[in-house]
Amino acid sequence: MCGFLGEINFNGNLSDSESFKNLLKLSKPRGPDQTRIEVVGDRIRFAFNRLAILDLSENATQPMWSPSGRYLIIFNGEIYNHTKLRNKLSNRGSDLKSHGDTATLVACIDEWGIYKTIEKLDGMFSIGIWDSVKNSLSLVRDFAGIKPLFYGFNGSSIVFASQYNQISRHPFFCNEPINQEVLRLYITQHFIPPPFGLLRNTYSVSPGQILKFDKNGKKKSSIYWDFPDYAQAKMNDKDALQIVKEELINSVKAELISDVPVGAFLSGGVDSPLISSYANSENFKTFSIGSDSPIHDESYLSKKYADSLNTIHHSVEMNAVNSIEALNKSIYSAGEPIGDFSIIPTWEVSRLASESVSVVLSGDGADELFFGYDRFRS
Repeated sequence: MCGFLGEINFNGNLSDSESFKNLLKLSKPRGPDQTRIEVVGDRIRFAFNRLAILDLSENATQPMWSPSGRYLIIFNGEIYNHTKLRNKLSNRGSDLKSHGDTATLVACIDEWGIYKTIEKLDGMFSIGIWDSVKNSLSLVRDFAGIKPLFYGFNGSSIVFASQYNQISRHPFFCNEPINQEVLRLYITQHFIPPPFGLLRNTYSVSPGQILKFDKNGKKKSSIYWDFPDYAQAKMNDKDALQIVKEELINSVKAELISDVPVGAFLSGGVDSPLISSYANSENFKTFSIGSDSPIHDESYLSKKYADSLNTIHHSVEMNAVNSIEALNKSIYSAGEPIGDFSIIPTWEVSRLASESVSVVLSGDGADELFFGYDRFRS
């Protein structure tokens, strides 16, 4: 994870610099390695907290200007096909100072423009882009909505960030009333889906969306990706299994590209053991969470998988005492209302993993993709 914060005021009145720095500190746990603020004139301020994964040098520091000096970018996420994209660039691909994906991304935008570049990306990302020629801001979110991107817009000011509390506490929006309709939605669903925000004039960028604000604050929305229309499958079970296997192998391989240690969460289920088996290498580390409840504890299965895969396995047990501690810390760190109780073990196993690796693969999402939950069937 990384964390960013940006603001634009069309009247030329940015927030107080100390207030801005304090808001930036809220996302410091997302990016503990580097912090940098870039101010453009009296209307624009971009800031970034970095978790270094690709290119650990200063050359990969954000906010980052494009080679031409036209675009300023802040970007949270990973572009898995960035090497392929860099090879498709003209001479700009060979003279970039950084070998990281941020440098590739901003060079691609320089050469192909924002929309054509975004359509080529394979990865998870939230991006803020300032175009100094057109005096416009573009906000972009990956097609699955993996990386968060919140913003506030009141007609004269835009604030965008990786965490909602950086919007809700911002001087431009902290006095906004609660949107009662969104509150009702949260109570029903236990989370706040995009494009909504709990306070009035606050929002979330939708998955697969590009929002563009021109120099006058006029907003334009574009959807660059949407679910394809349903089509009857024309393959047998054997072919389907082979396709899933190949996609899984390729996706895991792409996500192992890193300049820092990579590990994996390992449960007693199906998804994370599959991913761990394809990611496994010498001294590969896996992490699981146990429970003092005999009904819910599956740490013994995780240990069996770890022994079979010969990984260096780490496990921690949740109980009534450390669950309360994890609850307080996880809710405070979430930055927005969320009613998903799984955040507690996720917090604890993430804390455990962070002691020895910077990147962790997980099996999240497979149940949704393959309609594995009973509620889908019902």
